[in-house]
Amino acid sequence: MNRAYGLMLMIVACTFASCDQRGKEIKEIDAMAVKMDSVAKANPVFTVAHKVEAEALITEYLEFVRQYPKDTLCAQYLMSAARLYEKMPAVKEELQLLDRLIEEYPASPLVPQALITAANSCELVLRDYNRAIAYYRTLQEKYPDSPYSKNIDLQIEFIGDPDGLFTAIMERAGKPVDTLESVNAVK
Repeated sequence: MNRAYGLMLMIVACTFASCDQRGKEIKEIDAMAVKMDSVAKANPVFTVAHKVEAEALITEYLEFVRQYPKDTLCAQYLMSAARLYEKMPAVKEELQLLDRLIEEYPASPLVPQALITAANSCELVLRDYNRAIAYYRTLQEKYPDSPYSKNIDLQIEFIGDPDGLFTAIMERAGKPVDTLESVNAVK
C-alpha cells in the first residue's frame, strides 16, 4: 500500500514538474515573440541581427512542437515560425512549416490561413502557379465556408494577373472598375 502511494506521489510530482517546464518554455517563447513582433512592426526588412533573433525564436517554436506535439499551441507556433520565415524571406522554409501545419494539425482553425498563405507565396514570390493552384483548390474543396475561400475561383482563374483579378472581383461585387474614380482624380 505504501509503495503504491509513493509511486502515485512520484507520478503526480513528475506531472507537475512537466507542466511547470512547459509553462516556463511558453513564457520564454512569449517574451521572445513580443520582442520579435516589435522588430517586425518597426522594420519592413530584417537585418542580419534580426534574422539571428528570428532564427532563435523559430528554434524555440520548433523545439516546443517537438516536445509537445499534441499541445494546442503547436499549430500556432508553426504558423508563427512560418510568418518569420516569410519576413526574412525564406520561402522554402516558410512553405515547409505551412505544409507541416496542414498535414499534422488538419483540425486546426489555422489550416485555411496556412493554405492561403502558402498559395500566395507560391503565386506572388515563387511564381509557381501550379503549386499555388493546388493550395487554392485544397482550400476551395476542404474549407469552402472559410473567409479565405471567398473569390477563390477567381484567384485560380486569374492566377498571375492581379489586375484581372481585381477587375473580376469588383465586377462580381457590382462595381465595375471603369465607374470607379481614380485616386489621382480625387486629389
